[in-house]
Amino acid sequence: MNFPARSSLRPRESETLSEITRLFQERLCILPLILITLLLFFPHVSALTGTDTLIWSPNITLDENSEGYYEFSNFFVLDGDRVVWMNVWSERKSNEPLHTDTIYLLNITTGTTRAIARAPDASHAWTLFPPFSLSRDIVAYTDLGNSDIYLFNITEGKEHRLTHDGALESLDETRGNAGPALDGDRIVWSKKKPYTKGYDGDIVMQNLTTGEFMEICTAKGDQVEPRISGTKVVWRDMRDESGGRGGDIYLYDLATGTEIPVCTAQGLQQQADVYGDTIVWSDFRDGHPAIYLYNLTTKSESRISDPVSNAYQPLIDGNIVAWSEYSSLDRSDNPPRKIVVYDLQTRMRESLNTQEPTYGLEALDGGRVMYSASSGNSSRERGYLHLYVIDMPRDDAGSHAASDSSATGGQVSNMTTMLSGGASPPGSLSSSLSAPGFAVWFTAIAIIMGAAMFRGRKNQGW
Repeated sequence: MNFPARSSLRPRESETLSEITRLFQERLCILPLILITLLLFFPHVSALTGTDTLIWSPNITLDENSEGYYEFSNFFVLDGDRVVWMNVWSERKSNEPLHTDTIYLLNITTGTTRAIARAPDASHAWTLFPPFSLSRDIVAYTDLGNSDIYLFNITEGKEHRLTHDGALESLDETRGNAGPALDGDRIVWSKKKPYTKGYDGDIVMQNLTTGEFMEICTAKGDQVEPRISGTKVVWRDMRDESGGRGGDIYLYDLATGTEIPVCTAQGLQQQADVYGDTIVWSDFRDGHPAIYLYNLTTKSESRISDPVSNAYQPLIDGNIVAWSEYSSLDRSDNPPRKIVVYDLQTRMRESLNTQEPTYGLEALDGGRVMYSASSGNSSRERGYLHLYVIDMPRDDAGSHAASDSSATGGQVSNMTTMLSGGASPPGSLSSSLSAPGFAVWFTAIAIIMGAAMFRGRKNQGW
């Protein structure tokens, strides 16, 4: 198609064309600014690849359709090739229903499952209580009936009672215990003050090798939800609830003996986790939950979750942070939920690209994300626990070589679905690949728009 040369246009047509060109170039000047703003507002987007694998055990079940009872598995924890969780079984009747809690241990390399604690029984009169913790050969949990911490040694196949002061007859001496968290041979938990001293919780620690006991924080108000990594201990602290603050994040460094207020912003801060010099938590300062990060080395705080999402339950291990989230714009009763992974080195985030529509974050171990997904009526046969192994350098993912070969006790034959070292066995789900990162496209478009703007201005003599 042949167009007339500019010189052949009549004066009015030439003026109209010039005006259109000018307006277009003015609008074009704004586009790079919009794209750059998007880049700054959503800086953590990348392409995530990995293998999504189903973990099956006859004792990982979700059965809510039986007429006489219901049963479900929950509170999963992961360390190396071991998984711990609790099965809750209860009769469907209002008057004195039978209820059983059973803690199970699965070795996903050998494919064996066995019960390590049950309530009620001779050792536990009432019920067991989460959270559970797993590190190396030790599993930690709470007996809610006597408010004491129990430990199960996997190699020995024996249970040990760590505390004995959770439910004494004298209220002046009773100190309830809850919320255990393990890292190696150290365990931290929340320990109540005696009744006459306000009955609020303190953070305490014990070295399981030496037996040394230490009070980490005994400030007024509750100190709860402790987590430990190396020499760093974090918790939710309610010593000051003024100004609408429902909880703050504090840290204690065992190496230096110093306590640090990590975040005391307005609103509730909770669900803290720590690895190395990085602390993450769920933060309600803006009215809805978001994930924040604090770096002890740089003393900098940043929000790492999407501003238009409700984000909660953050976990950190190695260079990976993971959390659950759903859109804050979705007003439905059960909005679709997803798991987001954030890489500390690249400062990029991406949703787990799985074959399950709705799922919840359970555990994080290096570059491996454990999540649960309801599979409907087939869940008893198929299971609903998944392990997503992120494609990443081995140094980032970590190397885990725990084994359960020396454990004793009743073992149930089981199909293993995750081989040691992250290899995918036959029958595993296909690898999940996502599209190239949006940041790359935004950058390219911004450069093109900027070049067009410059060229337009040059032609106009600006």
